[in-house]
Amino acid sequence: MNKPEEVTFKAGRVSIVNAGGMVCENEPLVPQKDGSLALSWDYGPEKTGYEVWTIKGGELVINRWNSKAEIETRPMPRRVGTIAK
Repeated sequence: MNKPEEVTFKAGRVSIVNAGGMVCENEPLVPQKDGSLALSWDYGPEKTGYEVWTIKGGELVINRWNSKAEIETRPMPRRVGTIAK
């Protein structure tokens, strides 16, 4: 929310750029058992992320945490984004 990002998806890999620069580059989307896709990156302190991409009601919903481990202590995502049709 209020952090616009440009997402490039190519051959199952994702790159994300925002006003602060590169968020992640050429990282794979990993299929999950529930049908969602997971994206993670770790480029050092303050440059980590874990996202779960799902389709709900015709929209792509992206939930973001700082890491996969953070889901255990903080089940609600830090950010939620949507991409409509």
